[in-house]
Amino acid sequence: MKFVFPDESMKVGSAIYFSDLESPKAINWNTQPHQRLKGWVRFDQVDSELPIHGEFDFVTEYSVPLKGRFEARWLKKNWLGD
Repeated sequence: MKFVFPDESMKVGSAIYFSDLESPKAINWNTQPHQRLKGWVRFDQVDSELPIHGEFDFVTEYSVPLKGRFEARWLKKNWLGD
Protein backbone atom coordinates (compact mmCIF):
# COMPACT_ATOMS: atom_id res chain seq x y z
CA MET A 1 0.00 0.00 0.00
CA LYS A 2 1.65 3.28 -1.11
CA PHE A 3 0.51 6.82 -0.30
CA VAL A 4 1.84 9.94 -2.05
CA PHE A 5 1.81 13.36 -0.35
CA PRO A 6 0.26 15.55 -1.53
CA ASP A 7 -1.91 13.40 -3.78
CA GLU A 8 -2.39 14.03 -7.51
CA SER A 9 -5.28 16.46 -6.85
CA MET A 10 -3.02 18.47 -4.51
CA LYS A 11 -6.03 18.57 -2.14
CA VAL A 12 -5.91 15.31 -0.18
CA GLY A 13 -3.22 14.10 2.17
CA SER A 14 -0.56 15.81 4.17
CA ALA A 15 2.70 14.70 5.72
CA ILE A 16 4.27 16.94 8.36
CA TYR A 17 7.76 16.77 9.89
CA PHE A 18 8.25 17.78 13.53
CA SER A 19 11.96 17.75 14.39
CA ASP A 20 13.64 17.13 17.75
CA LEU A 21 10.76 15.35 19.48
CA GLU A 22 11.24 12.61 22.04
CA SER A 23 7.67 11.40 21.57
CA PRO A 24 4.65 12.28 19.41
CA LYS A 25 2.92 13.12 22.70
CA ALA A 26 5.28 16.14 22.94
CA ILE A 27 3.83 17.81 19.80
CA ASN A 28 2.05 21.09 20.41
CA TRP A 29 -0.03 20.96 17.22
CA ASN A 30 -0.68 24.73 17.17
CA THR A 31 2.79 26.14 17.90
CA GLN A 32 5.41 23.42 17.27
CA PRO A 33 7.73 24.35 14.36
CA HIS A 34 7.13 21.98 11.47
CA GLN A 35 7.62 21.48 7.74
CA ARG A 36 5.28 20.00 5.15
CA LEU A 37 6.75 17.08 3.26
CA LYS A 38 6.48 15.88 -0.32
CA GLY A 39 7.02 12.25 -1.19
CA TRP A 40 5.61 8.87 -0.32
CA VAL A 41 5.22 6.22 2.36
CA ARG A 42 4.65 2.52 1.65
CA PHE A 43 3.36 -0.10 4.08
CA ASP A 44 4.48 -3.70 3.48
CA GLN A 45 1.55 -5.02 5.47
CA VAL A 46 -1.06 -3.59 7.81
CA ASP A 47 -2.57 -6.05 10.27
CA SER A 48 -3.76 -4.90 13.70
CA GLU A 49 -2.27 -8.05 15.25
CA LEU A 50 1.25 -7.49 13.83
CA PRO A 51 3.80 -4.66 13.73
CA ILE A 52 3.54 -2.36 10.70
CA HIS A 53 6.57 -2.42 8.38
CA GLY A 54 7.26 0.03 5.58
CA GLU A 55 9.49 2.63 4.01
CA PHE A 56 9.34 6.33 3.20
CA ASP A 57 10.97 8.80 0.85
CA PHE A 58 10.23 12.47 1.56
CA VAL A 59 11.76 15.89 0.96
CA THR A 60 11.28 18.79 3.41
CA GLU A 61 10.38 22.37 2.48
CA TYR A 62 14.13 23.10 2.68
CA SER A 63 14.99 20.27 0.24
CA VAL A 64 16.34 17.95 2.96
CA PRO A 65 15.79 14.28 2.02
CA LEU A 66 14.22 11.99 4.62
CA LYS A 67 14.43 8.33 3.59
CA GLY A 68 14.24 5.13 5.55
CA ARG A 69 12.45 2.02 6.69
CA PHE A 70 10.33 1.68 9.83
CA GLU A 71 8.55 -0.67 12.14
CA ALA A 72 5.59 0.65 14.11
CA ARG A 73 3.26 -0.90 16.62
CA TRP A 74 -0.44 -0.35 17.12
CA LEU A 75 -1.45 1.64 20.21
CA LYS A 76 -4.74 1.92 22.02
CA LYS A 77 -7.26 4.42 20.73
CA ASN A 78 -6.92 8.02 22.01
CA TRP A 79 -3.34 7.59 23.25
CA LEU A 80 -2.58 11.19 22.19
CA GLY A 81 -5.66 12.46 23.97
CA ASP A 82 -8.41 14.59 22.47
